[in-house]
Amino acid sequence: MRENNSDREATLSRRGVLAATGTTSIALVAGCSSDDGAGTDDGDEDSAVTEDGETSTGDGAMSTEDSTPTEDGAMSTEDGETPTEDDTSSSPATGTASSSVEELTIVDHEPDLDYFGNDDAFGVALTMENDGEQETDLDRYFYSIVPYDVDGNDVSETYTGTSFGDKPTTIGPGEQLTFVPFVNLKTSASEVDRYELQLSCRSSVGSESDAAYCQ
Repeated sequence: MRENNSDREATLSRRGVLAATGTTSIALVAGCSSDDGAGTDDGDEDSAVTEDGETSTGDGAMSTEDSTPTEDGAMSTEDGETPTEDDTSSSPATGTASSSVEELTIVDHEPDLDYFGNDDAFGVALTMENDGEQETDLDRYFYSIVPYDVDGNDVSETYTGTSFGDKPTTIGPGEQLTFVPFVNLKTSASEVDRYELQLSCRSSVGSESDAAYCQ
């Protein structure tokens, strides 16, 4: 009887070992399946891999592609920091104006680049007042305009003229008149940085005007 019990215990022990071995084999097979990528749904969401190799989680974490600024975004930033063409446009030229005729006073002056419809002449809208006691013709005086570029170079040609449009050229005592003395240029009118204008009874070559207040 003892031998039979011993044999039975040995048989049960071998069955236990086989059973344990079978359980281990199943666990190993399951582990291999997991290594091959057949995981759970939760595993798929938690370990999704992007083409760039970055991992994005299922709880909303952004991938590398989503977190990288787009080209349009970069352009918007640059546009916001870069001045527009209108912001960088050149300011009008500044200048001085004087009259050597005591009875003729300069009330106002400002550059007028568009008056002639071309870019090779520089004009100054000049407002004069007759403070004397005689009527006078403003077209009979001499006007000198010297335009300078930003480097201080004289960019004028030799010809200087006046334009009154359809206005009369004469003004009586106490009256004002706005007209445009102009000068031809060696360069574009937009290149003029400043100017000097002078009204006088004598031209640059010594000619004398016979207008009122010049005799």
